[in-house]
Amino acid sequence: VSADKVVVVPQADPPAPVAALVDRATPQNLAYLIYTSGTTGRPKGVMIEHASIANLVASDLAEFALGPGDRVAQGSSPAYDSSIEETWLALAAGGTVVVLDDRVVRSGPDLLAWLQHERITVFCPPPTLLRATGCKDPRTALPDLRLLSVGGEALPEDVADLWSAGRRLENGYGPTECSVTATRCTVQAGAPITIGRPVRGNTAVVLDDELRAVPYGEVGELCLGGAGVARGYRNNEQQTAERFVQHPEHGRIYRTGDLVRQDAQGNLVYL
Repeated sequence: VSADKVVVVPQADPPAPVAALVDRATPQNLAYLIYTSGTTGRPKGVMIEHASIANLVASDLAEFALGPGDRVAQGSSPAYDSSIEETWLALAAGGTVVVLDDRVVRSGPDLLAWLQHERITVFCPPPTLLRATGCKDPRTALPDLRLLSVGGEALPEDVADLWSAGRRLENGYGPTECSVTATRCTVQAGAPITIGRPVRGNTAVVLDDELRAVPYGEVGELCLGGAGVARGYRNNEQQTAERFVQHPEHGRIYRTGDLVRQDAQGNLVYL
């Protein structure tokens, strides 16, 4: 290169110092903060720790036996806690997360074609979305779909009977305060629909207004304990103390405010 073509590049400024990261995450570190829908008009920020969501993912892996060949539809908004379970249900098993866009997830009948094209094996919708597809024969239309995990609203009997044919259908229940899914039941066509039993690592008890156990089969408040229970509400000590209670027998529990009873098989019937 001739002398008149030489370009002198000034030395770059040294990079700014980077704040040191913690050596490692601990089970008690905060994993995420999600605000509830706020039916009272005052949304509450729920603080979930790593140990709580890791417990759910581990229980999912043990229960559903997913693997690298699975393709899990991710349709929930990241602002909704069910997106956590959809995403990590796939990634923790070495499967594929297949992201639904907003148009398809709201399209009803077009959703069926998308599930077929993407060869989805695991789908976690609210029951209303299944009804909106208009599918009359899911067993034939979606041969790749082997696991349906529904939640977020009551599961109607006709939807359960239609969509349980040829695959496993799980009905899950869980407030935001208890790490997405706290209890679940495998639904069989023609059988009563319940919210089942606690996922591994969680506990569930049915208590009266004084937090005493109700007689078996009678109605009471569902109170949840174990690994899934949240740290509490962000900057809201009063409501945290009201809903997250230290029970003398059952340890730290979350009062859901939901009424349930246990059936003859020990499953929780949501009332």
